[in-house]
Amino acid sequence: MKIKIFRLQFNTPVHFGIGNLDDSDIVFKSDRLFSALLIEAFKKYGDSGMKELLENVKSNKVIFSDSMPYYENEYYAPKPYISIKSDKKTDVNKKQIKKMKYIPISRLQEFLNGDFTEAEEVNRSIKLLGNKNYATRAVISRESGITTPYQITSFSFNRNAGLYIVFQYENENIIDKCEELLKEVGYAGIGGKKSSGYGKFNVICVDSNDEVIAVYEKLVNSDSTSKMTISTCLPKDDEIENALKDASYVVVRNGGFVDSTYENIKSVKKKNIYYLTSGSCFTNTFEGDIYNVSFDEDNPIYRYAKPFFINVGK
Repeated sequence: MKIKIFRLQFNTPVHFGIGNLDDSDIVFKSDRLFSALLIEAFKKYGDSGMKELLENVKSNKVIFSDSMPYYENEYYAPKPYISIKSDKKTDVNKKQIKKMKYIPISRLQEFLNGDFTEAEEVNRSIKLLGNKNYATRAVISRESGITTPYQITSFSFNRNAGLYIVFQYENENIIDKCEELLKEVGYAGIGGKKSSGYGKFNVICVDSNDEVIAVYEKLVNSDSTSKMTISTCLPKDDEIENALKDASYVVVRNGGFVDSTYENIKSVKKKNIYYLTSGSCFTNTFEGDIYNVSFDEDNPIYRYAKPFFINVGK
């Protein structure tokens, strides 16, 4: 399996919902990307194109990470949910490490060894990614004419910042199609409020000689006693007991509504599904799956829940 990385350079604000309109995350999860790729595959190639992408992912011919932030030439990954023993942790550094959500991927091994002392600097750098925007909008009832104001929060990336996604793939034909579909997603936008122009981006393929490619290749291909997922995932029923043994993880709920592209869907709501977040660490690996979250038996809605493991142990 090969590694390819795409940087997403945003041209508009983004809204990545975390339960309501008045707040926004700075990243989106792999399940949201998969849904967007499937929609664009259907638009471009019809049902056969969507099924081809679905089959390639289900058979692990291509998997991908959550989106993760970059700033200039520094790439960040989720901070692992594991306890690190270190004699170098001052009280200030301990507090700053606790606040950290991301670690520079180039410094991951240093962090795992307990030698990382620049958490405060990393937290300052994350603030340079961009700024949150707050706007007040209003909905007017057709029946009563009553105006109800609401607040929407978005995030604007600074010029030298954005998000990146790591793909692991079997052959060039598969990744070329994924890149093509990713560009289509960029034109259409990703996240909430796409109808307002949010979430549009340009796709930049990271050069194969870039140092970050070598870093990820080493993290993927080396062997260790502990692995971290950089994608939101969920073990299959027959995997879950073994997967969670001696694991450190965080569980999040995901539900929401069906994209308007699915015109024939009978239910606009999706089934709730509980994921293990990126940054979760495991001693036992698992395959995960693509889950159907539709209430409409005739019209499946697929959720991506495949782990993308990198090595974080010795």
